[in-house]
Parts: sequence; C-alpha cells; structure tokens
Amino acid sequence: MSVWVDDVDAVYRHCLAQGLDVTWPPTDHPWNVREMHVRHPDATYFGSARAWKSKSTSGKEISMQVKSCMPIIPSADLEKSLRFWVQGLGLTMDRAMRQDGRLIGCMVHSEHVYLWLNQRAGSPIKPENYEGIRLYWAPRDIHALRDRLEQLGYQVSKITDRDYGQTEFFVTDDDGYSHCFGVATDMR
Repeated sequence: MSVWVDDVDAVYRHCLAQGLDVTWPPTDHPWNVREMHVRHPDATYFGSARAWKSKSTSGKEISMQVKSCMPIIPSADLEKSLRFWVQGLGLTMDRAMRQDGRLIGCMVHSEHVYLWLNQRAGSPIKPENYEGIRLYWAPRDIHALRDRLEQLGYQVSKITDRDYGQTEFFVTDDDGYSHCFGVATDMR
C-alpha cells in the first residue's frame, strides 16, 4: 500500500527511530515522486511518497496528509501475474522496474484503478495460512468479465445473487489471491 505524505525523509527517520525494517530508503524517481518502502511485521510492504500541496477553501496553502492509496500486490512471478491483470482484467502495465533484466515491479492501471505489482520478498512460495490481499472489484459487465477470465483458464465461481444485495463471482489469480467481482443485484 502506498501512502502519500508531505515529507518522506521525516517518515524515514521516524521508521528508523522505531526500529522498523526499511527495505528501500528515500529515492527520487524520474516521474517526480520521492518514495521509500518499509516492511510491516506481517510482511506486507508499505510505501510512502511525497504528496503535493493543496489550497484550502480560504485560499491558504495547506498540506494534504493523504492524496491517494495504491495497494502493492506481492507476486512470486510478475511476468506470469500480468496475464491476470492485463489480459484478464484489461488493465494497462507501465512503469516497469527491472533488476538484472527481470521484472521486479510495475504499475497496472485503468482510468480509475491503480495497483503496484511487486516481487514478493523472501520465498517465492506463498507462506502457509497466508491470506494476503483481498480485492473487491466493480466490473462494467459482470457476465462478460467472468466469461473472459474463464476463457483464459481461470477457475471462476458461478455468478450468485447474495442476500445482502450484491451479485458476485470469485476467482483466484496465479499468485493464489482471491478476487471478488460484484455489482448491485438490481444493476446486473
């Protein structure tokens, strides 16, 4: 998950003072972002990046504490994972980061959705009893998306009307993460 902050270096110093595992010190990127990463004790990565300034309704400049949130999705094999994210969901991949020619990070996005895929730290095998991330998606056409994922060879559940007013189906991606796709029952 990425959190936009006013001062990445202050966050970095605070993390070091607290004894947290800083996995990537503050770094300036060519796309005008200064970023650092810290590992949460449950092995989830959090990134923090410099935020932009904003103006209040009175016209005074104020510091925005949070600009956006971008989930970071750990993956054992990013090239393989892109099949789900790009071919399955139709997202666009860019900002590829490579190390020794191997893809270790990239953004996948649409007009309204932004996710960062990151090489999983440590073992490429998902730890036992690790649930990881859960994402709930609002597809434009639930039936067409389910058919598309099924044609790509994913095991997808039946589309089911739930008693809480949602029509949903589930699929597990190549990294073992469960995704739920749902729309309001009266909108399908």
